[in-house]
Amino acid sequence: MSQDKPTPGTNEPDAANAPIRPPQPPSILSRIAAGDESAVAELYQRYEHLICSLARRYGHPDSQDAVQEIFVRAWRSAAAYDPNKGSEATFIGTIARHYLIDHLRARSRQQEVLCDDLGGAVAAPAHDPESEDAESEARDIAHCLASLSERQATTLRLVYGNGLTLRAISRQTGWSIPAIKSAGRAGLQKLRQIALARAS
Repeated sequence: MSQDKPTPGTNEPDAANAPIRPPQPPSILSRIAAGDESAVAELYQRYEHLICSLARRYGHPDSQDAVQEIFVRAWRSAAAYDPNKGSEATFIGTIARHYLIDHLRARSRQQEVLCDDLGGAVAAPAHDPESEDAESEARDIAHCLASLSERQATTLRLVYGNGLTLRAISRQTGWSIPAIKSAGRAGLQKLRQIALARAS
């Protein structure tokens, strides 16, 4: 008894019945590049935690300042994002790391640059670690700062003690950047006078 042979193609899936995958929604960055203003808030909500974590890892003194700067860069670079080359999170993370590394390099030169901008560094007396402990040095610094105005002392503490940028200081204190520069310049000049008087 012969068996019927299957008709060619009957075991193959019917293309017409194959499941249709819905199109992927456009990425947030693609929507930003297309001018979708609502996507900006969505980008912030989705990636703020990631950027804050990276900012803390890289030692940025103001994570919210870093978030704002990085989101501005991401917004400007939105049109360059290609989903075929990597995820959106990877793209944002790369922008964040580049900014934070640049900021670290800038901070390493910050004291020298700011001193030039504010009128020169303080000429401090020679430091002898064998005869001067950290506590007496701290008292000495506090005594010098006490001779400055409140704005001058605060500016120098935030710049050299906390490593804040002038813009971060302005946002924290409400002072204008020109006022901060003026206070820093006057404070450094007064500290220089104190140091010269001690050395004489």
